[in-house]
Amino acid sequence: MKSFEVLGIQAARRALDEVRAGLEDGLARDRLDRIEAVLARVAANLELRRGFDEKLGARPPAIDAAIAWDNDASRNWEAAIADFDPRQANAETASDDLAGRLQVWLAARHADAEAPRVISAKRLPGGRSKQTLIVDLEASGALPPRIVLRTDSSRTTVHDSVAHEFPLVEAVYRAGCPVPEPLWLETEESVIGAAFIAFAHVGGSPAGNLWGAFDKSGDAARELAKALARVHRVPVTAVPGGTAQPARTAVDALLSTYEARWRAALPRPSTIIGNAFAWLRARLDRVEGDAAIVHGDAHFSNMLMEDGRLTCLLDWEFWHFGHPAEDLAYARPYVEATLDWQEFLAIYLAAGGRAVTTAQLDLFAIWRPLRNAVLASTIAHDFRAHEDLDLETAAIALSTFPRMEAQVAAALAVAN
Repeated sequence: MKSFEVLGIQAARRALDEVRAGLEDGLARDRLDRIEAVLARVAANLELRRGFDEKLGARPPAIDAAIAWDNDASRNWEAAIADFDPRQANAETASDDLAGRLQVWLAARHADAEAPRVISAKRLPGGRSKQTLIVDLEASGALPPRIVLRTDSSRTTVHDSVAHEFPLVEAVYRAGCPVPEPLWLETEESVIGAAFIAFAHVGGSPAGNLWGAFDKSGDAARELAKALARVHRVPVTAVPGGTAQPARTAVDALLSTYEARWRAALPRPSTIIGNAFAWLRARLDRVEGDAAIVHGDAHFSNMLMEDGRLTCLLDWEFWHFGHPAEDLAYARPYVEATLDWQEFLAIYLAAGGRAVTTAQLDLFAIWRPLRNAVLASTIAHDFRAHEDLDLETAAIALSTFPRMEAQVAAALAVAN
């Protein structure tokens, strides 16, 4: 028999489904999805802990430690809720105020000429590391009538600032890669509450989401193959500060950076994560050739498509110097749902991409879930340490991290 707590959570989830059916606003629906992820994970934890209490009697120390950690997190939650002032719940800048702030800022930038008038500024749903705003302008002069602002979020312990992205996007844009035209970088956070990049708006719709492509024709996969080939051809020296180096050196540094993040966060001990880093280091000799620019998050939700063609490759916060096989391995599960893998590779190579080996793809098939598990673990650490009531943070801490850890274990089980 389920506990009252679990039954209450299930009732709340059912009510959320009823609310969702009547919602048209994308941001509201997105937030409901996050709420459901949190509730599902809490229900599972409660049921698991009750099972330990009823069935195991005298519990081994490891289980006691795990339950103590969960109890600590629960107490932190209760303390945070008790101190929470509902009047401060709306932490985001309201749309009208955001438009006003941008208007003042644009006027300052156009002190010698008529400033564009901000018609509207709207925050888009989605985005776990950055926020996206659509801004419509009137009398924009040299600016396009619609621009896109990509802003930092509060999770700066996990992701680099947009200031890290800007020089890379400029470099690949100049090289002819399908990215939006970068207009300017603003690092002064007082303008809208965070640093941001302004881009010219590009038409198109997302090719998919985190779970796959919207269109099963294979067009998005074919376009992604060509886009990645173009990115991987851009010399690393085209990026300010970029220097030629062996790909193995770059990948070794990448592993060191993320392993240090994991050790610093460590929301709970994990032999799975530790073994994955050891597995990768033992096989670094597979990484050959010169370093290349790597997108780092190549999948369908980071693509805009129009009439079967790619208009834009988005979200460059994970870019780094590494090996092209990383991007290919990251995209592979998405690609194989819509297109034969060998056809994808053939298109990639015909477009000028670098040949990769099966061993290299196998290596980065482990890195893919491991990287995401480390990022989620850092957020889980911040969630516990800072009692962060942000819904996105709660969803990642309670749902995404254990799911990513399980994916690492599954990948290691079949690794070559």
